[in-house]
Amino acid sequence: MEKQPLQYPSAGSVFRNPVLDDDHLKKLIKENPELESISKDNTIPAGWFIEALGLKGKKIGGAMVSEKHGNFIVNTGNAKAEDVAILISLIKQKVRDDFEVQLREEIEYVGFGDFCIIILFYFSIAVLLDCFCNLTFLAFSN
Repeated sequence: MEKQPLQYPSAGSVFRNPVLDDDHLKKLIKENPELESISKDNTIPAGWFIEALGLKGKKIGGAMVSEKHGNFIVNTGNAKAEDVAILISLIKQKVRDDFEVQLREEIEYVGFGDFCIIILFYFSIAVLLDCFCNLTFLAFSN
């Protein structure tokens, strides 16, 4: 828990840890030897890619990649769903361009369009975001 950004509302991990094929993993380990000690069963933590790109602290509106853990997007006080969606898109594009890895979200987008709610589930936390009605990025826990 000490690596999790508990001082801000978040929904926990945003991306699933990608599983790579043997050749791709060997190539990445050759370029980044530290991956050998953190990869397990061809899986590399999604946060490693985000941190390796220097995206910790990257902010779009009120949404920010946690400075404590790269796979957490936190609300700095006034995040909207649109901010989170743009930040997620930016992260996915940079990881894909630099590492040829496609990150997949652990979140669901529901009703994206005129009315949009992003629902993120992590253990007992649900975060509801509304990008068009200007609702605040809220975190609810049991």
